[in-house]
Parts: sequence; C-alpha cells; structure tokens
Amino acid sequence: MQSFQVLNIDDALKKNIIKMGLSTPTEIQRQCIEPALEGRDVLGVSQTGSGKTAAFLIPVIARLMKNEQSTALVLAPTRELASQIKDHARRLLDNINSVRIALLIGGEPYHKQIQQLKRFPRLVIGTPGRVNDHLNRNALKLKFCEHFVLDEMDRMLETGFEEDVRAISGYFGKAQVQTLLFSATQAPNVTRLMNQLLKDPIKIDLSGAKAIHSDIDMKHVFVKGGDKFPQLMHELNERDGSVIVFVKTKKSSEMMAQQLFDKGFEAIAIHGDLPQGKRRRVLGDFRTGKSRILVATDVAARGLDIDHVAHVINYDLPYAAADYIHRAGRTGRAGRTGSALCLMTKKDKKHWQMIQKVIGQPM
Repeated sequence: MQSFQVLNIDDALKKNIIKMGLSTPTEIQRQCIEPALEGRDVLGVSQTGSGKTAAFLIPVIARLMKNEQSTALVLAPTRELASQIKDHARRLLDNINSVRIALLIGGEPYHKQIQQLKRFPRLVIGTPGRVNDHLNRNALKLKFCEHFVLDEMDRMLETGFEEDVRAISGYFGKAQVQTLLFSATQAPNVTRLMNQLLKDPIKIDLSGAKAIHSDIDMKHVFVKGGDKFPQLMHELNERDGSVIVFVKTKKSSEMMAQQLFDKGFEAIAIHGDLPQGKRRRVLGDFRTGKSRILVATDVAARGLDIDHVAHVINYDLPYAAADYIHRAGRTGRAGRTGSALCLMTKKDKKHWQMIQKVIGQPM
C-alpha cells in the first residue's frame, strides 16, 4: 500500500485523511491497515512516533462505517494518550455522523461519562481502570463490540493493568472480536498476553536493532553532581524550541519547574498527581508555546503526541531502557528532527551501559 487513496474505504474517510495531511503511509500503517481492514488480528511492534494511532483507527473506523451495528473499544495506558486518540478519531470522523465517540478516563466525573454512554457511542476510548469501572456499574456494554484495540500494551502491563485487560475481555458478546495490539517494545509479558488474546494474528515487528529512529540526535554528557543543574541551564540557553526535561519523581518535577521558573525559564511540571483539569491546562500551555519547558515524570513519556517538541533532556536516567526509548520518542515526531540528551554523573555509568545495550548507542 503506497497511498491511503487506494484503500477500499468510504470516500468521506479518505477525504478526512487528506485533510489531516496524511499522504504517504508510514511503514507500520502500510503493513497493518490492509490486513486489519480484512478483519485479521494484528500485533504491531514499532518505535514511538511511527504512526501507530492512524494504523489502527483508520481500519477500525472504516469497518464501523460499513457495519452500523458494530462497536469498538480502544484501551490506552494513560489519560493523555486516550485523549489524544480521541482527538485523532474526531478528525478522522469529521462530518461523519454514523460513529459517535465516548472517552472514559480517570480524573473525570462519572456522571458526565455516563451521559456519553447513554448516547450509544460506537467508538469507546479509555483507560483500563475506568472502562472496567463502567462495565462493573453496567453503564458500558460490549455485547456488540467487534473491534478491540490495545495501544502501548507494554506500558499497560508495566503499570499493572493486566487484570483489568483480562476482565474487560470477558465482557465481549458471542461475536468474534477482532483484536489489534500495538506496542513500542516487545516484552515477554506482552507475548504471553498476545498469545491469549490474538487469533492467528498478522505479526508486524518493526522494532529492529535500532529502537530509536535516525531523526533523533542522541548525546550524553558526564558532569559532577554539583554541576548538573548549571549544565541543564546551559543546555536550555543553547537550544531553541520546546524542551521536555525528565526527572524521576513527582516532587522533583515540581521543584525543578520552580527552580527553572525562578531562573527566568518558562517552565511547568506534569506528573501523575495533577488533577485532570490542571493537566489539560499544563499541556495546553506547552502545546501553544506559552510554556517552553515541560518538566515531567515518566507519566508523560508514554502517550504525549506533541509534534513540536525539539529536545528531550534526561536530567535523571529512567529506570528501564524501554522508558528511555519512550522518552526519546517524544521528539523527532511527524517527520521532524529532534535531540535527546542525558545528563549523567559517574554513578549513572553502569545503568547507562545497560540502556545502551538496548538502544545500540556507543559510549
């Protein structure tokens, strides 16, 4: 498939694909969309920023438009990612009235979500915990669900959602459900759950030896412990464009943002304890450029789809190589170039060598 226009899908959907600026399919889209349109189960493993969202939304929406009795459920590990999938779906469904969307995520009032469900949405997008809550309350029914999508499956398992995913899968009706499972990394627990959920799947593994694509310039700098924050300020002054600075803890994200703000930088923090309304405001300020620097914990490494991020700086190394991959994947998106920098002290050296074995970057 070299063009979206050759697909056997509704013309209105093709028109919206063009309006979104999607012209040439990415590799994961090229290999995934056609078998998904045929109703096959799909396992897609591909690096962040490779276009996985369109790879599953286009065939799912196309099949919903052809069968107006069917519904679909999309699960994502974070509120941010679920919200971004919803926004992507709304653009694909512009002026298409046959498919309503519901967004079911934590941090939002239950009664507002129940009102969405009373309008009989055919595309439900949410986080596993909140979706499971609505199923237990009998507010959400999956009797006619024929399409089940799990995005960032590795992250869902890392954050303890396996029990919720299994419980949700038990609510489907008697009809055979098409399952599309996507991940940026292929871990053993993903393979185990994949074998239980997928039936004769098409397996597309584009992770390859290089976990991070070539449009991201990766560098690292060793400094003395006391020089780390001054080095960060130097790096920020030397760089143009928006920056995500990653730290380990919620507390340190708040402290770091305040320190940078006191030094004259337009910095804000995001972490898992922020109320949903404030999270939206923080991300809105960062997207619009009102705040140039976002200080984040790993809650933002998965799911943030902001095209204009020019730089990622790891002030603290992540615990796992997979988290490094997802942090770096916040830049260099949508055909842009980006940079990923690590600020390290001597005590980080062994941990950095472990990460290198996965990402393939020499010392």
